[in-house]
Amino acid sequence: MLSAVLQAMLEQRTIRMHYHSFHTDERRERLADPYHLIPRQNSLYLFAYCHLREDYRIFKFSRIASLEVTRHTFVRENDFDLARALATAWTIDTSGDLVEAELAIQPDLRRYVEEELTGKPVLASFTGADGRWRVKVRARVNPEFERWLLQFGPGVEVLHPAALRQHVALRIRETLKAYDAGGDSG
Repeated sequence: MLSAVLQAMLEQRTIRMHYHSFHTDERRERLADPYHLIPRQNSLYLFAYCHLREDYRIFKFSRIASLEVTRHTFVRENDFDLARALATAWTIDTSGDLVEAELAIQPDLRRYVEEELTGKPVLASFTGADGRWRVKVRARVNPEFERWLLQFGPGVEVLHPAALRQHVALRIRETLKAYDAGGDSG
């Protein structure tokens, strides 16, 4: 499949694929004009113009069940800029509302989080009176950003906006509930 996508990109030919959508859990046929392959976090993504959605979309390569190169050709936009198209993504996902999130990071995690923030839209940072590093970032509220926040456990606290703070707190309560339920200890 990879060679077929590369061929379609070089020849600027539309592809027909059967794609399993993560969000709807449905497999659908899609016609798409492939623009770029993007490696991110041990996965490969296809950035393409989706005929069904009439907009650019990002497809995770491992969710493409089948693919064929059609005879239909397309013309790439002259002013297309991948960096601009992904500018509001935390990593790859451009869905969700764009917010300015203020975070408080425990001192022992600061160096790690700073490294993780390389290349991200950091708007401001300072050390608070409580010794925690405060950082304001621009991000889209979506599962990708949520997972990034939750990976730090209690070492990162969302201060603002309130809706994001409440959403993260809900996810933490759901996780705690799952662990409190006992589960199968094997």
